[in-house]
Amino acid sequence: MKNYSLLLLFTLFVSACGQSPEEPPLPIDAEKFANQREQAGRSVEKEVQRADPVSTEKETVTEEPASDKQITEEKEVKLTHDQAARRAIELSKNGDFSEAISVLKEAVTNYPRSAQLYALRSDIHRQDRNVEASLDDISVAIELNSESASYHVGRAQLYISLERMQEAEADLNKAIELEPDLIAGYFNRGTLYAHLGQHEKALGDLDTCINKAPAFAAPYFNRASVLDHLGRRQEAIADVERFIELADDEEWKKIGRDQLLKWK
Repeated sequence: MKNYSLLLLFTLFVSACGQSPEEPPLPIDAEKFANQREQAGRSVEKEVQRADPVSTEKETVTEEPASDKQITEEKEVKLTHDQAARRAIELSKNGDFSEAISVLKEAVTNYPRSAQLYALRSDIHRQDRNVEASLDDISVAIELNSESASYHVGRAQLYISLERMQEAEADLNKAIELEPDLIAGYFNRGTLYAHLGQHEKALGDLDTCINKAPAFAAPYFNRASVLDHLGRRQEAIADVERFIELADDEEWKKIGRDQLLKWK
């Protein structure tokens, strides 16, 4: 893998509807591919809240109003599908990853056909920097729901962290096939191509990403890196200036200003 002193890999884990997150992901180190902790949690939480109840031939997890007595009895036996998901998200937000994993371990036993629960546990393993366990769980989620573009993006990011680039590219290709408007697919694939030194392909994906979401800051910074490697410094400067204009995080703005100082 080539070493890019400029390029910061901004990863996205967004829902299959293709919407960007409410807050931009933090820049993460291009060499270590660190996890995207809070952003991943927000994405899965939205998916759990938005998703239809999960059903299989043997189980139905549709929730109905329950009396206080029923709720007490239920807590003594098990949490429902959605209760377990929400409880795990709450625990992970508080940094109690081991307890969140414990909650989900029981939940996936009770609801073994729930791709959402495996995807959520994958994200929490990722937050806890357990990449291998995260990869195992997101792979199960994909087996259960191979049509989720966001799951393929999530697994691609894990493959990248393990430098398994061909598998990452395959997952990103599948995500884009499933959801042609999914910004995360083009963004991550374009950044992957940049790290592999495939600048023209990287530029194509980042152009697509910017065309589909012109108000999202991160792709401009990564495209600037690609343009500079292609000898197009003035266009790269324009992209960094646009990045600074759009970024709503002061750390991002400082990164952009520092880069301009090196180039101008």
